[in-house]
Amino acid sequence: MTQGRVRRGVAAILGVLAVATATAVGPATTATAGAATASTPPAATAGATTATAATATIPTYTESPDYATETFGDPWDYSNTADQNTDRVGYGRYSITKGHLVGTLERSTYFSPVETMPGTLPYGRDGALHPIDTKRYTHLSVSMDQPYAGRQIAISWFTCPERSLSCMGGVTAPVQKGNHVVDVDLTGRSVMGGHVPWTGSKPTLLRVQPIVVHTGEHPSGKVSIDWTRLHGGSTPQDALPAGDYGSFRVVARPIAVVDSPNPDQGKDLAAVQRGRSWVLTNGVAGRGVTLKNARFRSWSSVGLTAQNAGPIVRDPEVVFPVSAFDGKQYHWLSWSMTYDGAYDLRNAPGGGKMARLVWSVRGAKGLQVSNDVLTFSGANATPAGPNESGENRIDLAARNPLDETMPKGSPGWKQVVTSLRWDPNEDRGAAVWHLKSFHLRADPAASGWTRIGFHDAAWTAGTTAKVTVTRDGTTTKRVLVDGAAVVKGANSVPFVLGTLPAGSYHATVTLRHPDGSTATSTSAAPVRMSAAPVGSHDPRGHDQAPTVTATGVTAAGWAYDPDTTRPVTIRVTESGRVLATGSTGITRTDVRKVHPDAPPASGYRLAVPLASGSHTLCTTAVGTGSGMPEADLGCRAVRVP
Repeated sequence: MTQGRVRRGVAAILGVLAVATATAVGPATTATAGAATASTPPAATAGATTATAATATIPTYTESPDYATETFGDPWDYSNTADQNTDRVGYGRYSITKGHLVGTLERSTYFSPVETMPGTLPYGRDGALHPIDTKRYTHLSVSMDQPYAGRQIAISWFTCPERSLSCMGGVTAPVQKGNHVVDVDLTGRSVMGGHVPWTGSKPTLLRVQPIVVHTGEHPSGKVSIDWTRLHGGSTPQDALPAGDYGSFRVVARPIAVVDSPNPDQGKDLAAVQRGRSWVLTNGVAGRGVTLKNARFRSWSSVGLTAQNAGPIVRDPEVVFPVSAFDGKQYHWLSWSMTYDGAYDLRNAPGGGKMARLVWSVRGAKGLQVSNDVLTFSGANATPAGPNESGENRIDLAARNPLDETMPKGSPGWKQVVTSLRWDPNEDRGAAVWHLKSFHLRADPAASGWTRIGFHDAAWTAGTTAKVTVTRDGTTTKRVLVDGAAVVKGANSVPFVLGTLPAGSYHATVTLRHPDGSTATSTSAAPVRMSAAPVGSHDPRGHDQAPTVTATGVTAAGWAYDPDTTRPVTIRVTESGRVLATGSTGITRTDVRKVHPDAPPASGYRLAVPLASGSHTLCTTAVGTGSGMPEADLGCRAVRVP
């Protein structure tokens, strides 16, 4: 979000926070339960830092934790279509236009920043996959422009996908006419549905009704939402996104995004079995794919275009030619599909906008049928966000994907799969639809080493990173770096398996800004690491036991890279933090007797400053050739008196 966009509401928040409730007494005062936060114009308070300019000292605050930013790496600033699924709104038409969520004001109009539906396979930003932590996020603030005075905003939540009143709660708060910011304390007295309190619950659905209209009214006009924040602060500054507000400034927290490993890097079933992925933009890519209950129309840049037809109009099928494969291995399902017309779930022509995955399992009778897969319209069909590939994705191994009506004990997905098909919709009409791509991928894999990629979407100079890998299902962990400088844009660090056991590893990245604020993110998919075969191009070497000195220890040993006669860089680390760096250059004739390809000066000796106490030092040789980028020379325990 740019500072210009943020500053449009500066005067509004300084006013609305002063009048939203009569109980306000200062900048850090929060209104009574269920009401909007209220204050006088924000000033320096406890916990604020200051930035000295040539003419003034401006209070500076760190942005409060925000659900969308921390969960998706993408705040609800409506800069992209992934910020709000406009099919998941009620009683009004909503669109994302020029950085705003714009909706028509109709009776009971609402939008759902967090949404889920029973009987469906959750994917993307579905609330069933990302329930809200009500301890961490306690307030909801909205910057909006609306034409009615003396109204209220209503915020409701559900803790069950069925949306029954018994699992519903909600609060209201006053709002002003025009462009303003309202910050609502969600921890107050719940007044909606079953009065489920926010605190201690685990909502999977969150609705925002921008204004509550009176009985008998027929509202008109539009509401324009600049941004929405589900945050964890209680002061007026906590309600705001990062930006310059004139009398004070809010600085951004890090936005940690792990770029690799990711599910798109895994082997694709179609590419493995037939040499070409199912990117269905031409007949060559679609060779062998057949249709049933559908009429083929064309191949084009929008994909395979077909239309529902008989004999069963509401059951079109796309059948993919596959040989038997292991569902445990190939479990990342992704697709890109659009259709003509609006999103509609009615059991009538134009409705039934839901798909299903259907497959058969070796040794089992009958077909396996997935739960409903909601398919959305327009820009919602292929959400374009900073962390979205344009394809929708489901991990079929993460939870049982079967329809609830399937017989008890049905084998499900993690079996040997012998047939595969995609049913695009259940529309009773002659729906026209376009299937552009369809993939089944395995977890990404690497032999011996790989790279962990990441970036900070709110980068500022001086940011540092800690990167760790953890073997799934165990406590086996390695810190790759700790305190490494982060550059703007793409960053990466090598992950060399070394002495770690083979297996699947998730990567976790923690970023720290100079103000001390941090953010952590873990890779969506693990990388499946296998031990590398002994390579003729990998760095080689050995570390010796460190020698204790008056100021720490001396690390010594030898190393070389078969691809070069130049010196090899040596790093000594502790828990991923680099303590000393040097290079080879000491003559080691003993090494050449065993490794004739080693250069004469393959030895090294590094002074490592250490405080007194016990330490575990690890030594790494950095390669320069075509083999692994670096090699672990070993880790040594040492005690400095």
